[in-house]
Amino acid sequence: MSRKSLVNLISNTDKDYATDFLSSLEYTITKRDVLDTHPSSCSMSPSSMKCTRAMAMKLAGVAKDEGKNSPSLVLICKNGSDTHQTLQEYMAGMKELGIDCDYLDVAKYVEDHKLNLRIGKRCDFENKEFETHLYDDEKHISFLCDGIIKYKGHIMIVEIKTMPNSRLFAIKKDPSQIAKYKRQATAYSLLLGIPEVMFLLQGRDLCMLHTVIYKPTAEEKQALLDDIAMCNDYVSRHMIPAKPSDINKSECAYCAYRKTCSKHEDEFTLD
Repeated sequence: MSRKSLVNLISNTDKDYATDFLSSLEYTITKRDVLDTHPSSCSMSPSSMKCTRAMAMKLAGVAKDEGKNSPSLVLICKNGSDTHQTLQEYMAGMKELGIDCDYLDVAKYVEDHKLNLRIGKRCDFENKEFETHLYDDEKHISFLCDGIIKYKGHIMIVEIKTMPNSRLFAIKKDPSQIAKYKRQATAYSLLLGIPEVMFLLQGRDLCMLHTVIYKPTAEEKQALLDDIAMCNDYVSRHMIPAKPSDINKSECAYCAYRKTCSKHEDEFTLD
C-alpha cells in the first residue's frame, strides 16, 4: 500500500470515528432530555397563557404530542437555563458592590405579604438556586419565579428571556414587541401583587443584554382572570374550549398540543 493510500485510510478511519462519536453524543443529549424530563403537572402556567385551549389542555393533563427533540433544541433550552442562573447570580451579587439592589427571597416575600400562594421549592442562595416554585391552588396555577428585586426602593418582578439576536434588536427598536410576553407578565403581576415586571433579555449569539418594563393594566388582569375561570369551568366539566379565533398561527407552530387541537375546531369532551 502506498503512503498516500495509507494516509487516506487513516483519515477516513478518523472521520468515521468522529462521525460515530457525534452521533453517539447527540443520542445521549436527546436521551438524557427524555429521562430527565419530569411529567407535567395538571395545572396552568403563566408561560402557556397565550391560548385558552392550551391552558385548558395543560390543566386537564391532556397528553402532549409525541415528538423527538433535536440536540440543538435541547441545548438551546439547557443554555437558557444556565443563562438564568448566571444572571440571577450576578443580580444577587449587585449589593456586595455597593449598588442599591436587593435580590429578594421570593418565598419570604410571599409569606411577609400573606399572598394566597403555596410555596414549593424555595430558593437557596448559598447553593446558587435562585428560583422559587409557587402554586395558586384555587386557580390551579403553578409557576417558577425568576426573582423579585428591590432596586433603589422600587420593587419589580424579574423575568429572564433568552432569544435570537434578531428578536432582541427588534424589541430594542420597538419596545411594544415585548407584547408577545404580556400575558405571562400579567399573570406574574396578578399572582404576586406587584405592578411591574422587568424583562431581562439576553441575545443568544453575542450575549447582549436589554431590559423592558411592562406594567399590565387592570383590564388585562381582568381579562386573564376571566380566561382562567373559563378554563377551570371547562375542565371541571371534562371539556376543552373551542380554539380561539384570534390566536396567532405562529404560536400554534410550537404548541405541544398541536396534533390534538387540529382534530377539534369546536369545544369537545374529554374521553
